[in-house]
Amino acid sequence: MYLIIKCKKCKNQGILKVGNSKKDQIKKYLRKRDFGECPLNGYHVEFGKMADYITVDYSKNFKTYDQAKEELRRCADDTSIKKSISQ
Repeated sequence: MYLIIKCKKCKNQGILKVGNSKKDQIKKYLRKRDFGECPLNGYHVEFGKMADYITVDYSKNFKTYDQAKEELRRCADDTSIKKSISQ
């Protein structure tokens, strides 16, 4: 299973592979893991835990990496958003 994540500092988005982990297991992992260099190509380094800098969209989960990647692309492409709003 794959989830979309977002860095609170640089606002970049990415994909987190979580396997069969449950929401509480993912939260526990993020609370324990050091952030360090932004994993989302944000070109910044932060001191603290990932839970302090990463938000996870638990409302959408994807079975494949390609499905998650397509959702990221769709959200980043504002022309598709404008089309869906105007309809």
